[in-house]
Amino acid sequence: MDTTEKQINELREQITQMAQGSDRQTLLLEHIYKLLLHSLESTTTKDGKRKYHLRTKVIDFGMTFNSTMDVALKWTVALFVWGIIIGCIGGFFLSLLGH
Repeated sequence: MDTTEKQINELREQITQMAQGSDRQTLLLEHIYKLLLHSLESTTTKDGKRKYHLRTKVIDFGMTFNSTMDVALKWTVALFVWGIIIGCIGGFFLSLLGH
């Protein structure tokens, strides 16, 4: 059993111990535990060990209009410079070919 599985089992035991109080608390903690397990994605490596990865999903991306325009301007400048570099390299190779 690797470290992550031990951590999951410890978490399960801690939740079970905490849930001894009330029925509503028990249901709430079981729901939290299911959500935690659902967010973990496990894969098996070649040597048979399990690896866990946390799945994430971006729901909202808050950005002001000025910040958006700054990013767009930076990408435009970067692409312009990239085009010049690629054009120079392409021109060099075309000159080698005699065109």
